[in-house]
Amino acid sequence: MARTHARRLAGMGGAGLVAIALAMLALSWWPLGVPPEASDLPPHRLIAASVNSSASVHRPPSPHCPAWTAEDADSSVRSYSDPLADFVCPSVADEDLAPQSSPFHASLCRHITDCWRGAVVVARKNASACEEMVMLASQIIVDDSDLNSRIIRDWGPDFFYLVFDGPARVVPPSWQHVGNCKTIHPFSLLQRGNYSLSLEWTHTNYSAVAEFGTRGIHPTPVSEPEGRHILIETSLQVCSHCPRFVPAQLRQQMTKAPQCSRTKPVPGVYLNSNDFETPDPFDMRRYQIHGLPYTWIPVGCRFDQFFDGHSDDACFGFGPSSRSFMLLGDSHSHRFWDAVDRRLVGTMEPYIFGDKTIWYQHYSGRLENTHQASASSQLFLERIRNDTGFPTDQLHPDPRVPVSPNVTVTYYWSVFLDEFTDQAPLSENDLKEFWHHLSNQKVIVFQTGAWPASTVNRGGHWTIASYSAQMRKIARAIQNFKATIPTDRVAPTFVWAGPTSMKIQDKDPEPTYEETGDWRNPHRLRLYRDAAAQVFDAAGIARTDWFALTHPFIRESPDGAHFPNLPASDAVVDDILHRFDICKRHGSDVV
Repeated sequence: MARTHARRLAGMGGAGLVAIALAMLALSWWPLGVPPEASDLPPHRLIAASVNSSASVHRPPSPHCPAWTAEDADSSVRSYSDPLADFVCPSVADEDLAPQSSPFHASLCRHITDCWRGAVVVARKNASACEEMVMLASQIIVDDSDLNSRIIRDWGPDFFYLVFDGPARVVPPSWQHVGNCKTIHPFSLLQRGNYSLSLEWTHTNYSAVAEFGTRGIHPTPVSEPEGRHILIETSLQVCSHCPRFVPAQLRQQMTKAPQCSRTKPVPGVYLNSNDFETPDPFDMRRYQIHGLPYTWIPVGCRFDQFFDGHSDDACFGFGPSSRSFMLLGDSHSHRFWDAVDRRLVGTMEPYIFGDKTIWYQHYSGRLENTHQASASSQLFLERIRNDTGFPTDQLHPDPRVPVSPNVTVTYYWSVFLDEFTDQAPLSENDLKEFWHHLSNQKVIVFQTGAWPASTVNRGGHWTIASYSAQMRKIARAIQNFKATIPTDRVAPTFVWAGPTSMKIQDKDPEPTYEETGDWRNPHRLRLYRDAAAQVFDAAGIARTDWFALTHPFIRESPDGAHFPNLPASDAVVDDILHRFDICKRHGSDVV
């Protein structure tokens, strides 16, 4: 037992000691190689959850199992003053999951009562190296004093990417720095079963988010000569006594749950649909497209329209005679716009991904969906590449057919959203047309992030302060615009999607990025996400979270930035269609 936990017990009375002891006996974590069934184990023995410990400490299963709720799915730290207050942690002598050559110690802590909760604890071995980085922390990292203090206090100098894979794909969004280069990585795994755990050490010395002295410099990640620096790679058995959450059953059960918010981010889990003897046809259709078995399912609420396999085509006839929806932003909005169109027309063909070979003329303005573009078939086609990888003049066939003319989904290309701030290189008439076009939309989902964080020669290297300032201008512009809408008309609903996550780039990126300093990585984009969320929440503008939906699949992204043919794309499309609410008749919106 960890000394910190022993000290916590020492200050309690007899009743408190008994309660904690009973709670500890209720833990249901199992180590690598331990059978998932505990019924054959003597009840007085405890099973060690450490892969390295020579001790054999066995724990009988807990009757306490997770519920499919947002509260149980939440992995955030409960107490910042004592983030391990609810956990039992081994000493470094008993368990160190990191390799002996690693600069870190690492251990796995178990929640006192909840078999699905845990925390990975990582601490630097070398105190002097930590002191040097603490000295660096006394300098300015980012151009925002409050944020600078929070990064130093809450994040620490080392940055990580933690992935759980198996019955579900779970990537905890954050960690908590508790001082002295020690970080706590809490997690919540609702689905029972055997998981692999991989913790990657990505950056150090605050390089992933530093803004001073780094202009024109690519924030080189920590990496081994052969690739990523994996700090921990192990497995663990979670809640083996608990029932499984079956996607098809969940969708059936959740028909009685409240609808998910259309104006706030919705929590969810990527469940492994191959984890069952009879996969649901809904999940199999998606698996045929992206080849990965994960299906994102909202937690604690339900989506009510998917248009999956023509399932909701009747909704095209609902509502007014004509309804228009828009995706507005950079290439991420562009890719998801195409994925939405594919869903609406029911195509099962995989997206044929090629780097910058798409025949979309997005640089010249907006695009309509299949119905409006049916006369221009090349709009949706990609060029076939030859054996050397170069695009040819041949085009891939496109299987799509027109959707209902009652529903139009529009895409508008804007990498910085400068149109909102009158800074775009457009004439006065073009800007009037832009705002007029917005006024005809029912819902507008908009975002930016990748370009502000990109290279200098692409107009990037925006500080968090600069990004926040742009978001405030956009929020004010939207508020002013909605105030001009006549009272007899319904103003468009604006939904901020935020930046997507992006991969941890290789140590030696392509020369263009190395020379001009590509700042894009998941940690900086997470700061962008958080900064924008504060602005739009304060302005009362609806919001979703594309970062959370895409972050678990940055390793599989074909170009490190986009998510075609991946479960993340399906999840984003589900979310977009929920915001659009095409099936709405005349009911009130769910907020």
